[in-house]
Amino acid sequence: AHLQGLVAGLMDAEDAIERGLALFEAEDAAGAVELFLAARTLPGSGVKRDRNKPTELSFGERVAVSYNLACCYCRLSREQSDAELLEEAMGHLKECLAAGFEDYDALKKDADLAPLRAMPAYANLMRSYQPSGMLNKLKARIDDAIGDVEIKE
Repeated sequence: AHLQGLVAGLMDAEDAIERGLALFEAEDAAGAVELFLAARTLPGSGVKRDRNKPTELSFGERVAVSYNLACCYCRLSREQSDAELLEEAMGHLKECLAAGFEDYDALKKDADLAPLRAMPAYANLMRSYQPSGMLNKLKARIDDAIGDVEIKE
């Protein structure tokens, strides 16, 4: 009944994400997971491709859901001493990267993701997604040349 109460009355994906973040900050990772999972089924602020279906999640919403689910499952794994939850977290981190998340510095610094960084699968995942060598240098130069571009909605 607690979880039905959490999910009841959600307006859209953004609402679910905001409430999920609040629960995560309040040390309720299990409740946050339910809200982040619910966000995937709610209307997003992305493209409406079919008038009979809700608006899709935006890039930011998809990334936020996957990233925060990874953080939640890491915390739950620590709280419950359950390594299987770390595998779940790794799956969500992979989804996040596959969706286009590229803030690799955040991944290296986020304390909630520390248990994942200790896993061999994390290094393999980073090798798959993070640009390296000349490609990384080129990307850094392009980022420097462009600067922080703010996109208005």
